[in-house]
Amino acid sequence: MKEKTYGFLESLKEFFSASLDHEHIIRVEAYDKVDEFLLLCFSDALGIPNPYSYYMSELLPYVGEDLLKWERRMASDRREGLSHLTYKLDHHTW
Repeated sequence: MKEKTYGFLESLKEFFSASLDHEHIIRVEAYDKVDEFLLLCFSDALGIPNPYSYYMSELLPYVGEDLLKWERRMASDRREGLSHLTYKLDHHTW
């Protein structure tokens, strides 16, 4: 009886840890939000005209470290095409 209870509790623990583990989803959402913010502020780095680029240069000291990583991610997204968007549509992860 003790082993059945222990096995049930282990299964219950595994179920809740798997169903409540949203760390990966939260991390992906955070990256997406940062990417959107940097796109709005520094779209001229990708060749999209931004009339406020002069004013956005004041943000460079705060986001300078993330800017190079962001440019690499945007360039790799451009190479991949829209495959990441089709994944989001197929899996409803907006």
